[in-house]
Amino acid sequence: MRQFVRLCIGECYKTKHTIIPALHIGIPLVGSVALLLYHHFSKVETMVQLSTFSQLIGLAFPFIVSLVCACQIALEEGNHFQTFLGGSGGWLRSFWAKCLVLQIAGGASVVIGMGSFALGESYLLGNADLPSILYMEIAAGLWLGSLIQYPIHLFLNLRFSQSVSMGIGVIQSVLAALLITGLGEGIWQFLPCSWSIRFSAEILKRFLGLGTDFGRGIFGLISISVCAIISLWFQYRGELAAASAHAE
Repeated sequence: MRQFVRLCIGECYKTKHTIIPALHIGIPLVGSVALLLYHHFSKVETMVQLSTFSQLIGLAFPFIVSLVCACQIALEEGNHFQTFLGGSGGWLRSFWAKCLVLQIAGGASVVIGMGSFALGESYLLGNADLPSILYMEIAAGLWLGSLIQYPIHLFLNLRFSQSVSMGIGVIQSVLAALLITGLGEGIWQFLPCSWSIRFSAEILKRFLGLGTDFGRGIFGLISISVCAIISLWFQYRGELAAASAHAE
């Protein structure tokens, strides 16, 4: 456990002076400010404003995650993958440490975006009719729905390439836009790229007293299955590297 914590701390230091922290802070702030300016002139209802903002975050999440993961793996390429090949933690621990740090940074990014939007609505636009807990629940839904995207795109970057990961990120964002419509009813639970946007939508529906379409247990089952497959691949890859080193 201590070794895993040290790996996480090392990942934080490694990305401290890179573009990755700027992406996690800048993108949500720019998006929040842009939507607040638009809503200042559009004069639509606060609920519609919140729904629009949360949907835009949910749509952008797959591509943003693919972009952040690509930047993260580019750092490893610059160091010739020394963290994976020469680190004491091994392939698997190094991968999940990197994944956890990015997931926490993603959560902070959502808090920055939703928090600045909520403050803007209350103090700049004078729309204080929605409870703070609703903003918090939507932020939590957006973040929880995005967690599985990080191991997926880190794996795609390592197994294939940055272009493959970002290309799939674009496809996922487009697919999420389709699944928020009636086309996604009954099937969105099986497609992780739609979880962020649908979680936020279902939370808003529950707040309005409408029926929700949450699937029970399927999210955890799919997440565990994806993580298990990725872990098995890394275990296999590590055994091959060890066997190759032993043979030499």
